[in-house]
Amino acid sequence: MHERALHPHALGTRLPNTGVDKNTRVMQLIEAYRSRGHLIADINPLHYHQSGMPVPDHRDLDISTHGLSIWDLDRTFHVGGFANRETMTLRDVLSTLRRAYTLKVGSEYTHILDRDERTWLQDHLEAGMDKPTPAQQKYILQKLNAAEALRTSCKPSTWVKSVSPSKARNPSSRSWTR
Repeated sequence: MHERALHPHALGTRLPNTGVDKNTRVMQLIEAYRSRGHLIADINPLHYHQSGMPVPDHRDLDISTHGLSIWDLDRTFHVGGFANRETMTLRDVLSTLRRAYTLKVGSEYTHILDRDERTWLQDHLEAGMDKPTPAQQKYILQKLNAAEALRTSCKPSTWVKSVSPSKARNPSSRSWTR
């Protein structure tokens, strides 16, 4: 009899409830968000979808795929150091995962070969970041505005025209005089 290969997304649904401990399923959910959470990040404010383009399959980010349910949300699970904690409720795990991987920035880092770099990114993403104070927000905005002004004023074509208008019209003229 021909046996079909298990698709990774169907893994949780094909496992009997007694075969895999729910703590393990929570760890599988955490790993799914780490590797594929960026697929559901809110990075498309217009919600535009080009026809004919495939929609990524992210069923493995659903708790039911891992044999978990809404009844498990307030249960405590062993998470093995995730977010610097040993145990967390599933609700807290999901909140941390969504905050780290699915908000306005999608982070994909599991392809990085250097383990130290991967761990550093993982730790910093999952630790979260406090919202900047109004003074910090103003400072960041000023720096972004300055960077944008520099970027727009330093385009090569603008620079050449400002140095020598004749050279901008005739790029073959390469003689620079002092």
